[in-house]
Amino acid sequence: FYLLLSLAVVPRIRKAHRSRGVPEEVTRANCRDLSIGAKRYSAISGGRLGSGRRLLGWHRLVASGDLYRLGRMQYVHRPFRGRLRVYRNRGTGNTVALSDGGIQYDGEGYIAGPDDSSGEEAPRTSTLEETETTVTGTPISPKGMAVRSQVTLSLDEWSPALATGDPVLEMHIPEGEPLSLEACGSSMRRAVDFFPVYEPDKPFAGIASTSWIFNTQLEEMLSTSSNLVGYQH
Repeated sequence: FYLLLSLAVVPRIRKAHRSRGVPEEVTRANCRDLSIGAKRYSAISGGRLGSGRRLLGWHRLVASGDLYRLGRMQYVHRPFRGRLRVYRNRGTGNTVALSDGGIQYDGEGYIAGPDDSSGEEAPRTSTLEETETTVTGTPISPKGMAVRSQVTLSLDEWSPALATGDPVLEMHIPEGEPLSLEACGSSMRRAVDFFPVYEPDKPFAGIASTSWIFNTQLEEMLSTSSNLVGYQH
């Protein structure tokens, strides 16, 4: 029954994409999500044909036509969900991420959980203060953890590049294919070119993802030749 509901995605996404002039190859690529779900169901049900109920919400997004599979990855235009701000140096192009204020971090720099207050080190609370000329806050390292020291950036040299709620291309990583650097990089470059053409009224500040694939602890668990580690770098 749920597979039949999911198959109703196909005419809906085709209609939505035709109205936007989206190439049929992109529409067909998106519909591969239906076969991914069917294969997953078959693997856990002894080979039966079907689809899981919990996939209906995802397939509803696919049916809207707002999700685009462009090569290896999928993208949807959404507000940025990260609790941080990014500033870019006007001269060098370098970026610095500062945590939103009022967030509690544990001793290692991870967002503190409900039981962390009972540990050896009390959680510390991030701050973020902006004046007419500077912004001072708690930096987030490239590995994703909050740094203990604070930094102050001159707004004469640094300009805002990304903040919570800014429009981004939220990237999703479908299963079933290797995450080679060539495939991942090609997909991201394609997305940057695709949206201004087929969704011109949806500007974006960058590409964002909340996937477990970007957990930097994987660097300590996997070999340096791993696709995941290479992609993180």
